[in-house]
Amino acid sequence: MTDIEQSAIQTFDAYKTKKGGFMNRENLIKYLKTHAEIALRTEPEYESVKDHFDSGDAEADLQLRESIYKEIDNGNEWAWCTVKVTASLGTFEKSSYLGCCSYKNETDFRKDAYFQDLQNEAIESLADYILQIGEVFKNLSSLTI
Repeated sequence: MTDIEQSAIQTFDAYKTKKGGFMNRENLIKYLKTHAEIALRTEPEYESVKDHFDSGDAEADLQLRESIYKEIDNGNEWAWCTVKVTASLGTFEKSSYLGCCSYKNETDFRKDAYFQDLQNEAIESLADYILQIGEVFKNLSSLTI
């Protein structure tokens, strides 16, 4: 059995209920919040720092942009990045992204409400994907060959 087939069976088993039915979206999301693996990483941000931060205080905005450039020069990957949060179960995964981020470090980002938002988005997307797969399995199980 291939890894993909094994993962599909694992995912389908997680999707089934003890009574032989199938989880609804709400219950599947609850399940995934405790069973899905969550991965966090940065990716390059392609939007320019100079095109952001317009608070109305030109001097403060300039200082902020300069501090970001300094952090970038010092190798801080969190200084200006896109953040990717991935939820996975077996080989199935879905990701959520947030661009134009500027943080001191990963710990600083994890404290921000955006981290929880991205986790929730990725988990909900994964749940929807598993539900779609479940529909395929249900349809296949009704076939006779």
